[in-house]
Amino acid sequence: YNGSPNGVSFNILSKYVNKNYELVGIDYDAENIDIDSLKLELKSLGISKVIGSSLGGFIALNLGNEFKKMVFNPCMKPSRELPKLGSSEKMVTKYASLENKFFSNLQGNELDKATTYGFFGDSDELFGPYGYKLLFKSYYRNASNMKCGHQIEDSAIKNIAYKIKRFFA
Repeated sequence: YNGSPNGVSFNILSKYVNKNYELVGIDYDAENIDIDSLKLELKSLGISKVIGSSLGGFIALNLGNEFKKMVFNPCMKPSRELPKLGSSEKMVTKYASLENKFFSNLQGNELDKATTYGFFGDSDELFGPYGYKLLFKSYYRNASNMKCGHQIEDSAIKNIAYKIKRFFA
């Protein structure tokens, strides 16, 4: 929500992977997100691995098994969380629709389950301790804890940098 390639999360993550890979930060309009257009844009850039945090994590998860994904404190229920932030009814309705489609598409998608990684802050002040980890684990195989809150912290990423590097290998 209101994230960008100039944000803290992108800059922290780029310190740990930028030596061997080119990172592309995509600024998107959270109010008017179009998953199909985003997929096309990513494919046109030759991108096969996607990282997302919070609402960007939800968007990354929606890309399906065409991309290997790593998410940090993903907001898996935006229609529940966005009203707390004062988002417009239009935006909440849009994300509720994406949620319904997302959860119905997750059933039985073994490739997506195996190639998606989630990291959850143990003191997430926005979603509570471990946020949506239990919901995430009910669909995906790879979930780990981080020592941080909702915002990605340098020390937390430093501790899991080997997992991030393995993701990109």
